[in-house]
Amino acid sequence: MLTFLETNGKHTSIGCGTIIRCEGNHYTVLSCEHIFNPIEKIYARSFDGGKYKVGVLFMDKQSDISTVRIVSEVPLEVATLGDSTKLLPGTMVGALGCPLGLPNTFTAGVVSSVGRKSFELQHVDFQGYLKEVIVMDIVLSNGNSGGPRINLDGEVVGVNSRGIRRFYERGLARINRLGFAIPIEYVCKMLDTVSREGGIRRRLLGLQTRDLTTERIAQLKRLEKYKFLGKKAILFF
Repeated sequence: MLTFLETNGKHTSIGCGTIIRCEGNHYTVLSCEHIFNPIEKIYARSFDGGKYKVGVLFMDKQSDISTVRIVSEVPLEVATLGDSTKLLPGTMVGALGCPLGLPNTFTAGVVSSVGRKSFELQHVDFQGYLKEVIVMDIVLSNGNSGGPRINLDGEVVGVNSRGIRRFYERGLARINRLGFAIPIEYVCKMLDTVSREGGIRRRLLGLQTRDLTTERIAQLKRLEKYKFLGKKAILFF
């Protein structure tokens, strides 16, 4: 695991990354997109204190996935990727990161739910359109983002993305701690697409939704081509 720091005079830890590929002395590091802003002011540091310049390979705001490249003359260990589809609620997992500037910190917990749709989590700003996330009862602090979520075999099954320490509603604490990770299966499919097609192409349907008022229904009925879809929706074309 690598720690990313910002060269702001204080060398503040902003996140982590996992080495997933090696080609000679070039290493590909998996992390989160939201921690690299701007990337020109960021460098990577390894467990033994090695310092590396960071180069962009892939950044995608909508999925919060990024890959960067570092060059090291000293051999670095490449992580083993696991299978996130085998995770079940109650499965023990761990998170590696640099919370609050404390490098190489390990925390553990259990999977709370899998396949949770990101749009269901109204109180978490994912800054994008992730299809689903893994929810765990692990606290993620500043510096955990981009770090690996691992199973009991030490395999990477997710990428730490966001966390909630406590959410207050009407003055009462409703959530004590939750952590969210991007499933590694989703990450691998995206990176395979990037490798094969050179990028991500997202399709739009071009549909627009509006509330059905009495006046709008009357207007739509005057159209030649329409179809009622129950009492609350009309399809027109």
